[in-house]
Amino acid sequence: AALAALIRGVNPWPGAYTTSQGEPLRIWVAHAEPGSGEPGVVVRADGRGVMVGTGEGLLVVTELQTPGGKRLSAREAAAGHLVTPGLRVV
Repeated sequence: AALAALIRGVNPWPGAYTTSQGEPLRIWVAHAEPGSGEPGVVVRADGRGVMVGTGEGLLVVTELQTPGGKRLSAREAAAGHLVTPGLRVV
């Protein structure tokens, strides 16, 4: 929940960023949900969101953006295989 609040607090400026495969990944919209998963690892990616383990539940990313790309919904990111289960985002 604290991570989701941080993301809301820095949106739109300066923005929330992480890295995926060595590239920056901007997180536009996310919320917390109960669940478990290895911290920083994508548990599931589908139309509901990109679920990432945090150690204290799941961070569900619903909008994100790759460098030079447009803002994408979780459904678009999952369909384009930009994020897949097992991918580490830290």
